[in-house]
Amino acid sequence: MRKVVSLAALVCLAGMSAAQSGWKQITSIQGTVREQAAERPTRTLSLLQGQEGVRIETDKSIGGDLGGMKRIEVLSKSGIYTWLADQPQRALQLIMPTELDWNEFVARPRFSRADLEFNLKGIEKALNKRVLVGKAEKVAGRDCLVLNVLDRPDSLNSDYQRLWVDRETGITLKLQDYFGGKLTYEREFLNISYNVNSSQSDFAPSSKALVIRGPVAARTLLTIDQLKDVQQLKADIEGINAKAKSPAKPWAGVAAVSNPFGYAQTTYREISPLRVSNGQPQGGQTRGNQFGNRDIQFLGGENGPPVAVTATFVPSTEARREVQIVVRADGQGEQGRREFFIVSDENGNLLTFGDPGQEAGGGSGSGAGGANQGPSLFAKSDFVNPKTGDTMTLVQVRGLPAIGGLGPLAFKSSEEIKDSKLGGAKAHHCDVPFKLTAITWKRGTVHFALASTTLDVKQLVKFAEGLNVPE
Repeated sequence: MRKVVSLAALVCLAGMSAAQSGWKQITSIQGTVREQAAERPTRTLSLLQGQEGVRIETDKSIGGDLGGMKRIEVLSKSGIYTWLADQPQRALQLIMPTELDWNEFVARPRFSRADLEFNLKGIEKALNKRVLVGKAEKVAGRDCLVLNVLDRPDSLNSDYQRLWVDRETGITLKLQDYFGGKLTYEREFLNISYNVNSSQSDFAPSSKALVIRGPVAARTLLTIDQLKDVQQLKADIEGINAKAKSPAKPWAGVAAVSNPFGYAQTTYREISPLRVSNGQPQGGQTRGNQFGNRDIQFLGGENGPPVAVTATFVPSTEARREVQIVVRADGQGEQGRREFFIVSDENGNLLTFGDPGQEAGGGSGSGAGGANQGPSLFAKSDFVNPKTGDTMTLVQVRGLPAIGGLGPLAFKSSEEIKDSKLGGAKAHHCDVPFKLTAITWKRGTVHFALASTTLDVKQLVKFAEGLNVPE
């Protein structure tokens, strides 16, 4: 069984490692980071990393929702949550972090202070690159040593990375990437403080907050106060079916909404399958922090098997950053392992998804459906209990397996559903980051997934059998 280390443990280990390598021991970091990549708008975020977890203030969208709205996102051993900064009375538990770069921002040094001062050749050997040391400069009021890491021995003015390393802590306070002599990526701490006081309450929603759980759209934080009935759902689905181009026929169905759930919203997308290599991508707009420690961060819930979340940024020819997410959960031996991948662009548009252990078939990264197929149609309807935060989600996809539309969840088990009117029905269960029961089935070219944080398989089947699907 793979050894999984919690986020809090990694934070502690990082501090001990720093002390042993000659750098000042750090137990917490608080600061504001400004980031600029290629032609994308400059963005600024504030973060606090302590022994109990990570807290980020950002306005980054989640799957296209809440963009430009200031929100808080926290990561700790109890889970990943977000809420709007001015509405802390409601929080949404996330499946995975939406801010994937924070570990790069606060990465502890990969090399010791002695290496930097007396063994530069050792650093060059480890990186397999030439490293040039520049003059000391200040960043965020801190004395920094400037390093130039060259892609090739002769690429000082073309292809290289420039790093400003805090001389006391080894933290990279500023980073620039150059390709072909052009600055393509830059980030910088505008202010930073070390060993600030923090407590567990800094990394969790308010104890009085209503926590929404389930694979629902992030805008549920807004729509939970304006839940609608089946008439609005019917209108939304009719609008989606009207988008089906001739000779295609209406394909999405309408489900009856009943207490205690109210209808929140339906998300519609057209999905173009894309194959993604399993190997490390080459090139791109940023090389990542070459001086920072690149240990994988693991996040796990307190209940059920730990879950490891890793992210790989894939360069795109359209100046668009895509991300491949792989989630693994280790249960009892190899049979307890599930791998799931989902590829999306930075706006949250799904490009392909699949679960090799479930109905997608094929190996990781193979995608579902051929690369030459036209776009598949995707509709996800969310229902919420406004009193408890429990949810139900219906995913309908024409041409691709639907379970991936629930997000990168690690389903620990599945079984066939007998005595059901649903074609090829299966039940699926997961415990992290929240308990979720899902069923999947297929009708013609349309795949369905129905999941809930509170309903059991029997209740889900009854709901699914009442789904009004166009013939």
